Amino acid sequence: MPRESSPRRSPSHGTSAVDNRGAARTGARVRRAAFALPTGDDTHLDDTFESADVRGRWLLVLARCGFSAPPARVLDALPAEFRAAGDGRGEAAALSTRATSAVYEGDFAALRRNAESSADLFAAAPRPGSPYVPSAPSGPPAAPEPAQRPRLPRPSEHRPEPVPAGEPEAGPPAP
Repeated sequence: MPRESSPRRSPSHGTSAVDNRGAARTGARVRRAAFALPTGDDTHLDDTFESADVRGRWLLVLARCGFSAPPARVLDALPAEFRAAGDGRGEAAALSTRATSAVYEGDFAALRRNAESSADLFAAAPRPGSPYVPSAPSGPPAAPEPAQRPRLPRPSEHRPEPVPAGEPEAGPPAP
């Protein structure tokens, strides 16, 4: 049977299988560049990654923080791209990366603004199924459990007992 000359269409996305493979390859390349950067390999930074998925591009921008200044146009566009995709956690991560970049630039107003926005978004968009996020209660709220750690004495409360006169103080044994 002869092979079809036109690319196959993905029923769910309306894109060709060839396009999906190209996007997957670009996504893999951008992630490889991101993970190579902290090892000192910056040979892939000049590559173009515009066709990579937004999470891959974010990872590369995050990896560049502290090593080289991430491109401002990419860094500023990421939160809006995540927002458009309906990815609140991705938007929060992008804002956190902007806050990290602001630290290296010494822009403390941007640091605070982006960090607070990021924290608000992370709190509002918890990861589904995370063990760290309480699920919806199925009954009345449980009473809080008592603290498990004993309270340590404060320095003002800790007074060593005096050693009676004539007794040797604790220390290494005498020879």
